[in-house]
Amino acid sequence: MISSFSQIIQRASEEHQADIVLIDTGSSLGSINRAALIAADYVALPLSEDLLTLQGLHDSGTTLRNWKAEWQSRLTNNSVSELPPARMHPLGYIFIRPLIRLDRPVVGDKDFATRLPATYREHVDGIHDTTNRSITNDPVCLAVLKNYQALMPLAQEAHKPIFLLKPADGAIGSLLQAAQSAYGDFRNLAEKIAERTQVSLSRPS
Repeated sequence: MISSFSQIIQRASEEHQADIVLIDTGSSLGSINRAALIAADYVALPLSEDLLTLQGLHDSGTTLRNWKAEWQSRLTNNSVSELPPARMHPLGYIFIRPLIRLDRPVVGDKDFATRLPATYREHVDGIHDTTNRSITNDPVCLAVLKNYQALMPLAQEAHKPIFLLKPADGAIGSLLQAAQSAYGDFRNLAEKIAERTQVSLSRPS
């Protein structure tokens, strides 16, 4: 039953008194992800700088809008109150900067930076926008994050966020500095998401 995912999340959040539930899905458009996304109120897409991202936006954006429309139609014709509303409101995208190699020039950066905002709007929001804007000045972009490739395996091994990594976890020298600076990046992202979802964030004293 496709609504089972939503019911499990609802029961778990009530049991643990959780105000916010984050669902991290893979990039596939299979039935499991569909069930997870139908349970979601908002959707944020992580995107990287490659041709597959632009191609994938066409499929994923169109599929998300179709799933939402189909489910809304089902709700209209169904009196069962426990079905999830499948709001799936697109919040925007999080752009992950590519790794820069000194021995290989970056090709097509400017072209990609101008194509991504329009592609997102067309296929995710369903809006044909001809405005010439780049990723850095796109209001739909939630954040532009560095590629934390070297820190990711350390964080997975330590079972903690990358911005909480310590020298004892292997974050030494420049890796420690990168981990510490990541806190500000993710804090800004969390604040922007909270603002768009109208969620109140409590700041530590």
